[in-house]
Amino acid sequence: MVLHLYVDWLSQPCRAVGMLLMENNVEHQVHDVKIMSGETRTTDYKKVNPVGKVPAIVDDDFHLGESHTIMRYICASRNLPDHYYPNDIKQRARVDYWLDWHHMNLRFGSSRLIKANFFGPIHKFP
Repeated sequence: MVLHLYVDWLSQPCRAVGMLLMENNVEHQVHDVKIMSGETRTTDYKKVNPVGKVPAIVDDDFHLGESHTIMRYICASRNLPDHYYPNDIKQRARVDYWLDWHHMNLRFGSSRLIKANFFGPIHKFP
């Protein structure tokens, strides 16, 4: 069955999931969802991801959101090489550590900077 990937390519987490899939030749179908146009807030999209965020995947009848969770799932369900998400529990914990750190530190800070300096002037954000 083909994995369905819902993305807005302006989103760094979407690009991360897309790169993992493309780099490993995982069969998938991309569905472009425009955040700025409100497409993530539609009733139809909420059937894909009830929290209305991208990226999201649908694999058969299994729906999943959050980029790091999606990438972990892809690694496990598609038997990707061990160097992406190791089988060894201690090595895996180290990968989880850095994924969590990235999300709460680097990504959080940089996204605020980008929103203020790029999207703010374009969309007149405060």
